Amino acid sequence: MGTKLLVLGFDGMDYNISLKFLPNLGFDVHPLYAPIPVTAPSWTSIHTGLTAEQHGINEMWKPAGKINHPFFWEILNQKGYTCELMNIPATYPPRPVRNYIVCGFPMPIRDGCYTYPPDLMNRLPRNFKERMDLVFWDSELRTNWFAKLRKTPLERLMARVIEDSNMILDKVVEFHSGGDLVYVQWIFIDRVGSHLFCKYHYGDLGALYRHSLYLIGRLEKELKPETEIVISDHGDGWMFGEHSHFGVIATKGFRLSKLLYENREVFNIILGLF
Repeated sequence: MGTKLLVLGFDGMDYNISLKFLPNLGFDVHPLYAPIPVTAPSWTSIHTGLTAEQHGINEMWKPAGKINHPFFWEILNQKGYTCELMNIPATYPPRPVRNYIVCGFPMPIRDGCYTYPPDLMNRLPRNFKERMDLVFWDSELRTNWFAKLRKTPLERLMARVIEDSNMILDKVVEFHSGGDLVYVQWIFIDRVGSHLFCKYHYGDLGALYRHSLYLIGRLEKELKPETEIVISDHGDGWMFGEHSHFGVIATKGFRLSKLLYENREVFNIILGLF
């Protein structure tokens, strides 16, 4: 048996913009409403099926270690399914999982094991954490990363996005061992799109979305999943300098029954596929 479900997370992927791109790969695209359109609260709602009030993560920097509710992959593990999880936000410190997890933002910049099993870190480049997320370019996480990003020429930034996002994908393929669920995330649409391209013009965002299609296509070819879901935690605020409440949920291999979903509903959608 191959991969039953491939979940592709793109932090900040906007519903309205994705309508111009995802149908080109055969995806059925729906808006995904985030009551709190911020990375950690929204992804935690997706992962647990709970509101922010219920799971207690209501801002970006709060760690996920004290969440007392199972993530959807932990429930799948309990049912005998194996899960391969790469660059998953708001999951640090890592909890045990079969097959593996590589945690994503937020987490300490330098210290701390961010994989399970712990020895998986030995198979990652020493700068892998930095390359998973542009936030880790600077040691003063809350203050300096954005300033450093803005000083980087756009051409160099896009080259870095392409190189690093492909490196993440290469590790997903390298670590793949027939997991029933493969879940991988990229955050470059949020980091580059929301924070920089709003200073240029809307058309620049197309480069990020076209690259997203390339990544999706590569993983489809490598893993040959039965079904796929593309999800995001919120939409793009390029016009107003802040996030939109409307991210995206797009499916291939099955169709959703409603037009609009709330982020916490993804939890049961995923579990219902197994």
